[in-house]
Amino acid sequence: MRWVTVPVPVAEPVRIAVLGDLHLVDEASLRPACACLETAMARQPDVILLVGDHEHTHKGLPYLRRAMQGVCAPLGVYTVPGTTTIGRARTP
Repeated sequence: MRWVTVPVPVAEPVRIAVLGDLHLVDEASLRPACACLETAMARQPDVILLVGDHEHTHKGLPYLRRAMQGVCAPLGVYTVPGTTTIGRARTP
């Protein structure tokens, strides 16, 4: 876990892009996920937050890697695992 401290008040507004539930699993799911990420990047956010369920199963990990190529923001890109990831981690 990484904590980022932002001094308050900030000199300028901070633009935050929040995306969630991409559920990447195959080539067909990659297209809309990439479109969402491209739209977010076009708005030039200061930080990008990916909140939960990035991939639907472990088979989606290669698609997640492809979708995330080139995704960046000045203050960073942060992710929080979702129930699909956490559920897999608990399954023996």
